Amino acid sequence: MRKCEDLSGRTYGRLLVLRRAHNDKSHNTMWLCRCECGTEKINQAGCLKSAAVISCGCAKRNQWQTHGLSKHPEYHCWIGMIKRCYNINEPAYPRYGGRGIIVCDRWRKSPKAFFDDMGPRPTGYEIDRVDNNGPYAPENCRWASFLQQANNRRSNFVISHNGESLTLMEWSRRTGVKRTTIRARIARGLPPEQALRC
Repeated sequence: MRKCEDLSGRTYGRLLVLRRAHNDKSHNTMWLCRCECGTEKINQAGCLKSAAVISCGCAKRNQWQTHGLSKHPEYHCWIGMIKRCYNINEPAYPRYGGRGIIVCDRWRKSPKAFFDDMGPRPTGYEIDRVDNNGPYAPENCRWASFLQQANNRRSNFVISHNGESLTLMEWSRRTGVKRTTIRARIARGLPPEQALRC
């Protein structure tokens, strides 16, 4: 068997990884796991890490179906959050898990806990981290509109003036000065009070 990351002893959802199993026919790395209910099952490493599999099947039967979470938009937000942070094959992984963003243990183990903490997702809103360098956790997350998310991007240009720190776009909307004009003034070395003047 080829050398790979040792998952023995790790817990993924309700599954405890016992030992390496033989690769499947497609040469995927497989691991023998024991579920909290006592059932042992072989799972792909990728499925464990991405949370595509979190139990032998009992979680879906006993929890997700009971609460109907799999049919709700909050559940799909939860799945996306887990994939971004733990699935190295996910396109967004480099911007999340690849730079150390994690999901708190409570949420990682339970979509119901995520729903209980966040509540229903308002139409048109997505999960947003207040601190972009912080984890997905109750104290750092909110349902945010597209505009709120856009204003919270790491790439935003933030200007502080009169005790307020707003993005370039927010200052442009407030003052009526084009954002390109504000940016050009700042680049020339003008202080905020002059850069934001009409």
